[in-house]
Amino acid sequence: LTGFEIRNFSKNYCCLALYQITYIFHLCHIAVTSREVARQIARVQNPKLRQGPFLIRIQPKNFIQRRRYFHKMLILYTSLKNFYLLNCLAMEITGEKTAKINDPIIEALFNVGAHFALAKSRRHPSAKSYIFGAKNTVEIFDLEKTKTCLENAKKFVAEMASRGEMLLLVSGKFEARDAIRNAGTLIGQPFVAGRWIGGAITNFNEIRKRVEKLLEMRTKLASGEFAKYTKKEQLLLDRELDNLEKLFGGLTSMITLPKALFVVDPTKEKTVVAEARRKKIPVIALANSDCDFSEIDCPIPANDSAVKSVSFFVNEIAEAYRQGKLKKHDNQ
Repeated sequence: LTGFEIRNFSKNYCCLALYQITYIFHLCHIAVTSREVARQIARVQNPKLRQGPFLIRIQPKNFIQRRRYFHKMLILYTSLKNFYLLNCLAMEITGEKTAKINDPIIEALFNVGAHFALAKSRRHPSAKSYIFGAKNTVEIFDLEKTKTCLENAKKFVAEMASRGEMLLLVSGKFEARDAIRNAGTLIGQPFVAGRWIGGAITNFNEIRKRVEKLLEMRTKLASGEFAKYTKKEQLLLDRELDNLEKLFGGLTSMITLPKALFVVDPTKEKTVVAEARRKKIPVIALANSDCDFSEIDCPIPANDSAVKSVSFFVNEIAEAYRQGKLKKHDNQ
C-alpha cells in the first residue's frame, strides 16, 4: 500500500484489514501456482527427478482443490481492493479537499468524473502542475485548480458576450458533438460539431463562399426552385445540400472571424489551435493531461473523454455567454 492509499485508514480500518488479509492469500496463490508449475516442468525435463528434499510430490486432487480455494480468495481480494481504493479516492477528494470549503462546484466536478486524467505515460510535461495524484496507472486532476480555470474561462466568455463579440465552439469528438451543437444553437453562436475544414480561419474568405453557397441552396429549396429540375438533378442537388449542411451548417452565422474559440480536446483539434494561434485568436480549451497547455490561452484541465464531463463544461461556458448577453441587454 502506498501512502496515498492508506491515508485516512482509521476511517476504513475494517476494510483495510480485510484488504491486507486477502492480499496475503493472493500472494500465496501466486507462490503455490508458480511452484507447482516449476515442479511439473522439472519432472518433464528430468524424468529421473521424482522426489527430493525440494520436490515433494503433491497429489493432483489436493493441488486442484488448493488452487480453487486460492482462486476464490483472489476474487474476494480484487473486490475488496477496488472498493477500498475507490472509497479512499472519494474521501481524498470529497472529504479532505472539500471539508473546509464544502464547495458544490467541486462536488459537481467530482460527480461528472472531471477528475479522471489519462495514464501517467501519456501525460504532457506542461500538465504536471494540474495533477493531484494517481490511482494505479490513472492520474487524478486537482479539482480546485480545475475550478479556478473554469471560473477564469467563464469570466472571459461573459466579458466577450457583454461586448457582443463572437465565440466559435469546436469539437470533432463523438462525445462532444451533441453538446457543442446544442450549446451553439442555444446561445446563437457558430459551431463545428464534426470534422474541421482546414482553412476555416486562415483562409476564411474562401470558406465563406461555401457558406454562402449553402445559404443560396437553402433559399432555392424553400422557394421551390428545385422542382424545375429532373429527378436525377434534384437528387444530386439534395446530396450536395446535405454535404454542405454537414460541413458548414454551424458556420452560417460566422460573418467575420471570431474573437475567441472554445475547443474540446486541443490534441485532437490541433489544426484548429494552430490556425487560431496564427491569427492571434485566444483559445479556451477543455484539455486532458495529454494536451500541451502552453499553447492554450485559457485551459480547463479536466476529463475530455466522458460525455457527462464534456457536457458539463460545454453547458457552463454556454451559460456564461448567455449571462453576458443578458447583462449587455440590461445595460442598453
